Amino acid sequence: MRRFPGVIAIYHFARPDQGDEKTIAIWESAEALKAYRESDLVKEAVAFEKKMGLPSTREAYPLINAW
Repeated sequence: MRRFPGVIAIYHFARPDQGDEKTIAIWESAEALKAYRESDLVKEAVAFEKKMGLPSTREAYPLINAW
């Protein structure tokens, strides 16, 4: 995903006390995010997660501020 056009940054973090992990991708534009959402790359990830029984949620929000 890091090499997908339009990705500015990717952050991974874990919350051991809650037993989960998160990944946040920062996209340069809504169009770049849309292209990813329609790509084979995301379809492959969703299929893998489903096959492995992994819970997954994909949400998108506009970036309001970056310091």
